[in-house]
Amino acid sequence: MRALLKLGAFKIFRLVTVTSLLVLTGALPASAQVATSFLVFPDTGDGYVEIPHATALNPTTAITIETWIYLADRGDSCVSLVGKSFPQAYWFGVCSQYLRFYARGTGSARDSIGQVPLGRWAHVAVTHDGRYQKFYIDGTLQGEFDLGEAPLTTSTTPVNIGSDPSFRYTPRGAMHEVRLWSIARTQAAIEGDRLMRISTARPGLVAVWPLDVNANDVLGVHNGTLMGGAQFGSTLPIACGYSYWIATAAHLGGSGGSMWATDFAAFNPGTAPAALTLYMLPRDGDNAGITPIARSVSNGQTLTLPDIVLATFGNANLAGSIQVCSDRPVTVSSRTFTREGAKTYGFGTLATRREQAIAAGSVRSIPDIRENAAFRTNLGLTNVSRTTASVKVKLTLSDGTVVGEETYTVKPWSHIQRNRVVRDFTTASVAGAVLTIAPSGGSVIAYAAIVDGSTNDSSYVEALY
Repeated sequence: MRALLKLGAFKIFRLVTVTSLLVLTGALPASAQVATSFLVFPDTGDGYVEIPHATALNPTTAITIETWIYLADRGDSCVSLVGKSFPQAYWFGVCSQYLRFYARGTGSARDSIGQVPLGRWAHVAVTHDGRYQKFYIDGTLQGEFDLGEAPLTTSTTPVNIGSDPSFRYTPRGAMHEVRLWSIARTQAAIEGDRLMRISTARPGLVAVWPLDVNANDVLGVHNGTLMGGAQFGSTLPIACGYSYWIATAAHLGGSGGSMWATDFAAFNPGTAPAALTLYMLPRDGDNAGITPIARSVSNGQTLTLPDIVLATFGNANLAGSIQVCSDRPVTVSSRTFTREGAKTYGFGTLATRREQAIAAGSVRSIPDIRENAAFRTNLGLTNVSRTTASVKVKLTLSDGTVVGEETYTVKPWSHIQRNRVVRDFTTASVAGAVLTIAPSGGSVIAYAAIVDGSTNDSSYVEALY
């Protein structure tokens, strides 16, 4: 079922206030009807509004759905805006920034020709008059389709805002003022009042959910209930179309006289320059308010930033992670190393894309964990979410014996490293063990740095499976 809706891309976002957003994204189009409070979706993807089924919520001859949407990223799949079980009835959503609508259940999907912008409020609408389907973005027609004469199909499931009973994939961002009509509104009508609030009954108007302080219908008929981690607030995420994470970076002294540094590289394979926003996220902190730096990479070229923590971010004694936002696909890599005279020892790795992180509720493992006279193992956990993550870590020996389980807390957009992590579980020498990683509350990148005690040479092993 997910294959019917899936399209590729990347994810990430960081919080800013509405005032900051105006500075970061430039002038916004007119959006006078968007209030200072709106429905904000959680990074964990488990929040939405549910409205109980009612016959009126199943228009059969015509329909219009319109709403304001703030998209923080393109997403790695389709996301649901308004749905009443897409295999049976209607579903309105976004797939790789294109609007999509199912008017008659499975097989009826059509996509807009224009894309929903990232990082700003946009008004989106779809109409269907029993034959013709039309999409609008900020009042402009963005696709018209002849589906042939037929009634709209129905279901007895609840209506979801920000989700669908059969497709629980939530947008990263926010929504405001959802309107459902049992008529196909004209372009003039949509454009005429998209900047206005509707608070009284009109012909064909089924419900209006402002989504500013609660999930109630202003007409007082079809009130909804907030589900999961969605909330009403005034904080919006920064848009990041393509997101990459260097899970560990440093300019910092370590065990055995080591002195760690990180070199950075970003290659742009495209035909146009790429704009990068780089965030240095210090270890052990809540980094939701970090100020980034901007860099660009010309098409076909590589940006190199040697000893990035010191030379670019200006920190002489710091470890953490680096998040890279790009406006187009790039390849990001790093090398973290220590010196011994003219020699260096360390590891190189490609940056991890946001959607490759271990999602809340998932489990992955890191094999070949060692702690003995020859090697030591450090465990790193990088939280790529705007919520605090709780991470259960289990150590299993090579013979299958489970030594124990520990829980680590990682603050939003933060990184922790447990040096000689095996010592959190046992004082015995260990080789060939496995660390099992199970986050909740947020998504994390987990890695082990397995360090040779005689040279300080390190291997980087990420939890990918």
